[in-house]
Amino acid sequence: MNTSNKSQYEYVVGIDFGHGETSAAYCPIQWGTPKKELARPKDIELENNKKAIPSAISFMKNGDVAIGSDAFNEERLKQAKVHVCFKKAPVSDDGEDEQLMISFMREVYLRIKLILKSILSEGNHLVYIATPSGWDEDTKVMYQEMAKKAKIPVGGVTTESRAAILSAKNDAATGLTKIVDKGAIVFDLGSSTLDFTYMRGMEKPTDHGFNHGASEIEKLIYQLNSDKDDIKYFENKYPDLVPALLFKARQVKEAIYNNGSRVKVTVNFEDMIDDEELEDKKCQFKFEQGELNQLLKDKGYMKNLEEDMNNFKHQYINDAPIYGVFLTGGAARMDFVIPLITRTWELQENQIFKDQDPSLSISRGVAEIARADLLTRDAEESLEKDISRLLKEQSIYDLFIGEFITYLYENLRQSIYDNSINSLKENSVSSLGELEKNINWGIEYTLQQANSDAPRIFTKALNEYASSIQPKLQEIISHYSDEKINFKVKNIILEKFDIDFNLQNELSSITESIMSGDKGWLGAMLGAGLGVWAAILFGGPVGWVAGGGTFLGQALFGKSDAERKEEARNKQLSQNDYKKIVSEFEKQKTLIDGRLRDSIINAILQNTAMRDIIIEETQKILTQQVQDCITKARREIK
Repeated sequence: MNTSNKSQYEYVVGIDFGHGETSAAYCPIQWGTPKKELARPKDIELENNKKAIPSAISFMKNGDVAIGSDAFNEERLKQAKVHVCFKKAPVSDDGEDEQLMISFMREVYLRIKLILKSILSEGNHLVYIATPSGWDEDTKVMYQEMAKKAKIPVGGVTTESRAAILSAKNDAATGLTKIVDKGAIVFDLGSSTLDFTYMRGMEKPTDHGFNHGASEIEKLIYQLNSDKDDIKYFENKYPDLVPALLFKARQVKEAIYNNGSRVKVTVNFEDMIDDEELEDKKCQFKFEQGELNQLLKDKGYMKNLEEDMNNFKHQYINDAPIYGVFLTGGAARMDFVIPLITRTWELQENQIFKDQDPSLSISRGVAEIARADLLTRDAEESLEKDISRLLKEQSIYDLFIGEFITYLYENLRQSIYDNSINSLKENSVSSLGELEKNINWGIEYTLQQANSDAPRIFTKALNEYASSIQPKLQEIISHYSDEKINFKVKNIILEKFDIDFNLQNELSSITESIMSGDKGWLGAMLGAGLGVWAAILFGGPVGWVAGGGTFLGQALFGKSDAERKEEARNKQLSQNDYKKIVSEFEKQKTLIDGRLRDSIINAILQNTAMRDIIIEETQKILTQQVQDCITKARREIK
């Protein structure tokens, strides 16, 4: 689906092409509208006073096609074959059932367009369709291609359970949102299968289906009469009209469970086909109250459902806790379902929830899924643009670098003073050379710690930024879940972030700068001199020391700079030397601090490799973790 020109789409239509019945709903997309202000889907009345129609189709010799209840029109039955129960997992789009499904899809969509002709126009809407939860991805793709062949502007497919869940969660009256965090099951007794979906919190739902759909009930009803002579005669002479009798059995089933009273339906075969030999032949369905339930019990249908429920609980969700059940599908009206659930899963009746019209739950949910997916993908694009813009502005890089520079400065400063003044005060070094080694070791250790702490500092900077994108992210999540999120970037390991990639070299050069007389520190020294630290420790420039100062005296005259430096490093320090050196440290603290900070800032800001890596890692981590958060929410109802 190409939604690059998304502004052209104004509506989404959700269709549930069921095995037994079909329904549809639509809603405006409302681009940019907050979730709480979105209009609820509206059911489409596919027939007069009917929102759910039989999944049936018939063809006349003249090419005329009828669907739904019209397919069973008595005048049509005399001339056309009616087809029912043709929905199945597609294997080949040129199979008989697949071709019937494509034709049925086309006719349903044409009817929807006719009904909503004042709303839907060419190119202003997308259609989403539902599939059983048990179909694999390849089957879903083939099903979507069938819809395209039916000339439907299909935007995507979604599972029936996912649609039912979202529809239920968006309807406060269902009560599903109260118990889904603890553990709940969607119970979908459809025409062909019994499907379960287990949800708990934001965990991935567990789906499974069993081949004990409600169509078995109408077959049992029909079989009660199948051994009668009139039925046998009719079946042998007009086998193509048997689906019409099965449809009558379905109507009997629905009448029993809708009214809960005695039902008697007589079908005169002469009304179905113009045949004098059928004039006195008929089929009669008659049930007293409670008689059908007893039949289902005697024939083992209820036992099969009970076994399916236990299998799902023990084998597929490993006895996970069940705090509630949401019923969907037209079969949810059957009065034996709730007692069966409460007994098998040890629940109370007040823990069973259902839509006011279960036949429409899925089509409503499909429309809401379609809109939610479209709106959230639009919001995702906006969020990605925000991330890209801030990366270009280097916002996160600036946050990180500010934190990291402060960290390095404070820790290096502490290390230098601890390994210089304290060593001198405690007389734990005997020469300037040993003092230099102490300082170098402290700086090296601090840099190693900085490398270890960098991911923590980076994560902190990312989370400062993450708080700014949380409102948009929360709006996306709200389309699928009521859960409030506190978006925080997980602790990360910056595999590429290693001070060794130039930063270590730059910062290690601070030590060399201190000892070598780098002009960027305390000004020009005599050649390599004794180094910045040596000059500070000796209380003045090398010229003062070499010119007969009290520290080294005449010992350095006639020596090269390297020789004087080496001798100065190795000279044994006296108590008086210690005092002088400590005194000079104290005097020069402010100057040392400033030069240290400047050196760190220069070393880091000039490191473009580090900047590029920080931006690259930020893009990758934020985009991935935002997507993980959204995927987790969507997954809840997939």
